[in-house]
Amino acid sequence: KGDYDKNDWDYLTLEQSNKVWIDHCTFNKAYDGVVDVKKGSSGVTISWSSFRSDDGSSNSWVSQQVKAMEANKSAYPMYNYLRSSSVGLSQQDIIAIAGGQKKTHLVGATEFSSDNADLEITLHHNYYQDSQDRMPRLRGGNAHVYNIVMDASGLVAAKAKLTPAMDQAINSKGYHFTVTSNGAISTEGGSVLVEKSNIIGVASPIRNNQ
Repeated sequence: KGDYDKNDWDYLTLEQSNKVWIDHCTFNKAYDGVVDVKKGSSGVTISWSSFRSDDGSSNSWVSQQVKAMEANKSAYPMYNYLRSSSVGLSQQDIIAIAGGQKKTHLVGATEFSSDNADLEITLHHNYYQDSQDRMPRLRGGNAHVYNIVMDASGLVAAKAKLTPAMDQAINSKGYHFTVTSNGAISTEGGSVLVEKSNIIGVASPIRNNQ
């Protein structure tokens, strides 16, 4: 029903790790977190890296998936419903909405972990293109975020393709197909310092969910 992240398809996960440096890397869309930091990991730095959404070109990853579903809509009930008159999204609309990165950096697997206070991550000189959430999301511990760009301009355009009537129709079937827009999130007593950064089009740049 579109809730694909329940499968825990993270791209990279660091657990019980110390002094890890990820530098000058380019990450494209993944179907859950891109780099998650868990189980008391500390001294983690991610720097000078790009986190990019799907570009929506004719041969992009998301475009290929949508083309495959379009060719056999009856085999994909959710996709068929999105394309039906009940919702009315076009192929390109679906590609645009699905193209953003849903989650980026989860720091701390659950709120119940006793080692969450040891979590420590630094993000600097990174570019986040159409990341919908978690830059980072912290469950305890400390995060320092500086000299990054959160550019959600593509998400703003994608979200505009979903009218309130479409949202209602999608939700009525129990499907999950929307665009969120969060930046850095602190929970469970975690501390996040965000400074000297350029934040474009992010609806909630800094949040505390509690």
